Amino acid sequence: MNLHDIRMEKLENTMAALEEQIKNANAETTQAQLKEQMDHMHAQLSNMQFTPRSAATEVMGTMVVGGLQSLQTLEKATLWLNDKLKTLNGPCQQGTYMKSPQFQGLLFAKFSSTCERYTAVAMLRSAGLQEGGTRVWATQDLPLLTRARTMFLIGLKWQLTQWGFVRHELNIDDNFRSLVVGEHKVVDVVIENGNIVYTWSPQWGAWSDLQHSEELQLLKDRAAAVLSKGGKGEGKSKSKSKSHGAWAS
Repeated sequence: MNLHDIRMEKLENTMAALEEQIKNANAETTQAQLKEQMDHMHAQLSNMQFTPRSAATEVMGTMVVGGLQSLQTLEKATLWLNDKLKTLNGPCQQGTYMKSPQFQGLLFAKFSSTCERYTAVAMLRSAGLQEGGTRVWATQDLPLLTRARTMFLIGLKWQLTQWGFVRHELNIDDNFRSLVVGEHKVVDVVIENGNIVYTWSPQWGAWSDLQHSEELQLLKDRAAAVLSKGGKGEGKSKSKSKSHGAWAS
């Protein structure tokens, strides 16, 4: 990106110099040649400017904030969010919107990067905010399949910490597909043919107390419920979620 900015700056400086030459040129042929160069450089500059903007759009993270029904409008909710992020010294949002015709307490806020999005979510969660007597929650606006995997993995991580595992040794990969303890995987989670498939390590798959626990079944049910919102038969039956016990730790 730094190299890209340097190239754009050089082009802009050269274009400014050419514009000055056009103003001072006497011969019509010279003016025509300079103008042709200007048009060519304008095209180059336009192409250079398009690429970073497109890339920025692709990596932009979106946060969902709920529990704001008492604020009644998107404008009031946006002012509320800006005030809270400023108070918490958090990142600034780049734009807000809602997905329903009328405001229903859900605010979607865009950030310039996924890192800023994660930071804002973590800050709002840690603050334990309430608005109009309702608890305010925040999360990432993820694709449906990713959301189902994420809900299960985050829930499993939390449950394991409640059972005595060390929190900082439990890690979820960047693509929300697996959970590891230290250097050893616990489970891989994928979506196949509209169903959630859990592939456990031999040790974790053989842990009967975990595999038959109500807590684990509840996590699976919640993930399947999220997946079912996609329609087209995805995750319609909780019984379709599979649990396998073969993989290398």
